[in-house]
Amino acid sequence: MRLEWWRHEAERFSRGEPQHPWLRALLQEHPAAAALDLLALVTAAAVDLATRTLASQAGHALRRALFELAADALCTAPLSPELRVSVGELGANLERLESDPSDSQARTALQLQLRQIGDAPQRALTPLLVWLALAARRSQRRTALLQSLTDNLIAWSAARRAARGRFTLQ
Repeated sequence: MRLEWWRHEAERFSRGEPQHPWLRALLQEHPAAAALDLLALVTAAAVDLATRTLASQAGHALRRALFELAADALCTAPLSPELRVSVGELGANLERLESDPSDSQARTALQLQLRQIGDAPQRALTPLLVWLALAARRSQRRTALLQSLTDNLIAWSAARRAARGRFTLQ
């Protein structure tokens, strides 16, 4: 249902009529962004979800491709080859943190990749960095309400840090 909503939101975005607050702000700040094909991003997310049962290596390749596609859609300027590799590596290593938030090697690798990306593109990459922040949270037993509130707080904090160009993995 969420993917279907985002599919419709991508269509509304291409017409310049998004409902999501982040996409509204993006269009207001960068009107030319309406030319971005967000439907491709939704399709890539659907493929990623549909292939969750594939072997880990295939998952890494799909996550890398999804992050690169998302970065292409989110950034107004073309990505340099170095930035594309760093963003792709973020996606490839994200799965490790999602399966084990305490994986210190994955956390170290992601911190290095974040430094390679630098501060400048963080605002454009906010959705990807919020995803990363949520994956990095420590898994604990919580009620559904407390988990929801915690996730929202983590996402809000990560988005603010990214918008200021000061995102760090916590």
